Amino acid sequence: MRNNISDNIDWYETKRNMGSFLRVYKIFLEREGKSYPKIGLEGTLVLVNEKNKFNAATRSQSNLKIQELFIEGFTAIMHPFNPEITKRRRKIFLFRFFYGLSIPLISERVNYQRNVIILDSKVAIYQFCEALNLVCKLF
Repeated sequence: MRNNISDNIDWYETKRNMGSFLRVYKIFLEREGKSYPKIGLEGTLVLVNEKNKFNAATRSQSNLKIQELFIEGFTAIMHPFNPEITKRRRKIFLFRFFYGLSIPLISERVNYQRNVIILDSKVAIYQFCEALNLVCKLF
């Protein structure tokens, strides 16, 4: 992990940036009348197409950009050689940072120990934030 993630990252600010982005994205979903994203069997993002609360003409281009950015960040969560790890990391990311589940609950759902969940969470944060240029570096 030390080779993949730089030690000069300001994790507090990076997590804050990610939290701000996720807050805006959740507001977008609520205003559009959409469900939170889900993970498919293959570890892919499943966005449920639902009837929008608002007319398409009232939706701003920036709101649509938020959806695209989320997809870009989420699909960046990946293991280069093992698709099973990719699926696990994406599930952990959604469960922990989108749905707000605790580590013990996530452990029950993905059948992995706490230390794996913490490590995958950190890697997922980095990959998501790096894709969206939300990573803050220490000086």
